[in-house]
Amino acid sequence: MKKWEVFLLRSLFSVEYLMFACLFPYKSNMVTFASSRSNEMTIGMKLLYEEIKKNKKMETHTCIYGRRKNRLLKFIKAIQAVYWIARSGIIIVDDHFYPLNSLFMKFKRNKTLQIWHAAGELKKFGNSLNKVKTYIPHKNYDFVCVNQVKDIPFYAQALGVEKEQVKVTGSLQLYMQTLSNNRCKKKIIYAPTFRSGNYANCLTIAEELVSEFEKEKNKYELILSLHPYLKGKKNEKLQRYISERDVHSFLSEGAILITDYSSLILDFSYFERPILILAPDFEEYKNNPGFFDEKFYIKYNLPVFYSVAELMPRLKEEWADMDNSPAQRIKREEFSSTTLGAKKNILQFITCLQLEEEGKIYEGFKRKGKHSSNT
Repeated sequence: MKKWEVFLLRSLFSVEYLMFACLFPYKSNMVTFASSRSNEMTIGMKLLYEEIKKNKKMETHTCIYGRRKNRLLKFIKAIQAVYWIARSGIIIVDDHFYPLNSLFMKFKRNKTLQIWHAAGELKKFGNSLNKVKTYIPHKNYDFVCVNQVKDIPFYAQALGVEKEQVKVTGSLQLYMQTLSNNRCKKKIIYAPTFRSGNYANCLTIAEELVSEFEKEKNKYELILSLHPYLKGKKNEKLQRYISERDVHSFLSEGAILITDYSSLILDFSYFERPILILAPDFEEYKNNPGFFDEKFYIKYNLPVFYSVAELMPRLKEEWADMDNSPAQRIKREEFSSTTLGAKKNILQFITCLQLEEEGKIYEGFKRKGKHSSNT
């Protein structure tokens, strides 16, 4: 979209937000879940939704839609989202959500909690992408949830908040892995990360992996888990390998994870199994969008392959004979007691927000001074 079109859209949403806020009753006990990542909630958001829905004192609404909808339908969904944002006491989002981020201002009473859909601080995202031009940056968040204290400065920068607004609650994404009871199977999961504006490259790498995999007649089952933004851009060659399920629903079944710059590295480490890095475009990715921690792979001694041909010989080995020490070390550093209590911590914090008594109910989330807000 052109700059003037974005400005017009932002103006429209902002005016509608003020109208809805003035004309319709505000409910402090209303919780709205909003996401435009896909047509289904991410596992973390779904977990919170199911728990809050059980509370008869709380009222829940959802506005979940993916990028594959046509522009008119997405516009209608966005209008609906602005309506619920204006009326809700708490809004929970897990990614960039332009109906919220586009607002020129937001009342303090509509408390917004960003739970993000991933953990860790490996690759840059959001407002940290200095080389990516965006007219609707991340903004209007009151609080951001992270896994550990070390994540605070990176998420504050990426999501446009002050460090005091970032709360160490534990990551729901990592927490969900601790609940898994699926047994390991002879499955190789290939889960590449999203490359903004470079869909073709991502699919080309996947096609090459599938071709080589078929030639080798590998004893493993190959499963492709493409980023939600790539759905709709897949081709027939990949179709039979692509799983439409959320990768977290079968991640624990994988004997080996092949990825590149995805935070799934952290998630999969919980199972202490081999992680292989397939990164043909490493140098390009290092410059754009870049990494928070460029030495991440060296730090954990993760095996990096710069071509599919270089990777294939490793897949001839028995997975049990592969080195899983990198995963063990990542697990030790990422899965803390806070991670194991993420669900309880975030639900308690939501209760705090709803009652506006953060320190009284859960001392761990007591505010230190005023947090920044748009109004």
